Amino acid sequence: MAEKRQLILDKYGLFLSKHSERLRVKSEGQIVEEVPLIHLDSVLITSRGVSVSSDVVEICAVRGIDIVYISGNGEVYGRLSGPSLVGTVKTRREQLMALGDERGYELGKAFAAGKIQNQKNIIRYFARYRKVVDKELFEFLEDSRKKLEGHIKSLMDIAGRNVDEIRDLILNIEGRSAAKLLGGYEGIIKGKHGMAGQGRQGSKRSH
Repeated sequence: MAEKRQLILDKYGLFLSKHSERLRVKSEGQIVEEVPLIHLDSVLITSRGVSVSSDVVEICAVRGIDIVYISGNGEVYGRLSGPSLVGTVKTRREQLMALGDERGYELGKAFAAGKIQNQKNIIRYFARYRKVVDKELFEFLEDSRKKLEGHIKSLMDIAGRNVDEIRDLILNIEGRSAAKLLGGYEGIIKGKHGMAGQGRQGSKRSH
């Protein structure tokens, strides 16, 4: 991919227009330069008397190409950017603010609950195929699944003012849930290799 470049308009009387997928620079009615939009990072206007068509402003806003106005002493005195870029800044600001209010801890609980729900679904998937062939393993997996349901309830019952107050509680529940999933995997692997049945008579599986 070609490196992005800047289009510099530094002469009085230049006119910038859009032509298909290119920006076209004219001087006294003659084409002096054409630049594909895909190769363009920004447009720098460093001279007075430069004209830019509304089509150029529109396409640059849509493609995220800044149009920057620079004075003779090198200072930026104007900039045109697409609304999507402004929206990105607002989104980042709201994300930072959410760390200090109730949105942060509600999102933190929701993300952790989704993760545990996925773990529960995995265990349920493996358990359904062992209900007949390995009843003891099925019961073990079902018990793990029910405990994960309890973890989700405990997670959603956590109260706080911001994510910092409840971070350790969330991590604790996540850790215990991960251990349940790991225990389920170990039970499945042992059962698959005939290890889970070793010593079953006269002994009990540790849950």
